[in-house]
Amino acid sequence: MSPLTKLFVGLLVVLSLLQSAGIIVFVNTVTDYKNSLLTTKDTADKATSEANRLRAEADTIRATADQQAQQAARSVDQKQQELNRVQQQLTAARADLAKASSDNQMQQVSITSLTGALNLSQNTTSAQQNQINELRAANDKFATQNEQLNLTVTDLTNKLDVTERERRYLAEQLTELRGTSDKQSAMLREMGVSPAQLASAGTRLSAPPINGVVRDVKPLFGIPYARISVGSADNVTKGMEFKVLSHDTGAFLGVLKVETVEQNESTGKLEGPGLAQIKAGADVKTQLGQ
Repeated sequence: MSPLTKLFVGLLVVLSLLQSAGIIVFVNTVTDYKNSLLTTKDTADKATSEANRLRAEADTIRATADQQAQQAARSVDQKQQELNRVQQQLTAARADLAKASSDNQMQQVSITSLTGALNLSQNTTSAQQNQINELRAANDKFATQNEQLNLTVTDLTNKLDVTERERRYLAEQLTELRGTSDKQSAMLREMGVSPAQLASAGTRLSAPPINGVVRDVKPLFGIPYARISVGSADNVTKGMEFKVLSHDTGAFLGVLKVETVEQNESTGKLEGPGLAQIKAGADVKTQLGQ
């Protein structure tokens, strides 16, 4: 064979191989394309189904959104109505507040006036309280003075009673002494004693001047008795009478009539207007002025 033929045959063989390879590649490409087309179609179908599903969901969402929008619109209307009502209430509240503010101002004016009146009343009350305190102090002073005056009156009354008792006692003693003197004078006259002799013998007939003091005072069966500092050694005899005088003032308090006599002391019954004032240390005398 000629080289050209060999070349041609070789080219044919190469071309046949290339054709076979191309067919194989084409077939494979077509198969891949077909598979890809099927895959793409499946994907498209899935996408269509998903799109339909999404469209249905979108429709559902749109319907829900429309429903919600309607509800929101109704809610907005309700809120608007409530807002209008609240604004009306706010307007009424502002009017009430303005009225309350006006009333409050009037009340403040009234409070200021009442505060002034209260302060004036408190000042008046304070002044009255001071006057009351002064009156109470004056009343307490007067009460104290009254008590002192009552005590003075009571003391003077007691002194007057004592003085009156002393006067009555002395009057009784004087009457008794006058009666006794008259009886003794009559007896002496019957005995032939002249008045001149009676006058000169007066000191002899009376008790001797004896002075002493009260040692103690105590009651016996409810009767006051006293013990004095003079006895038989001082010529004291039973039945002798001693005048009891206050050691401090010399006032006449009563009479002690001797019932028992010892050498240096005697005991006798007390009588007179000032028995309550007779205590240890009081003076006793048979004759006043000695």
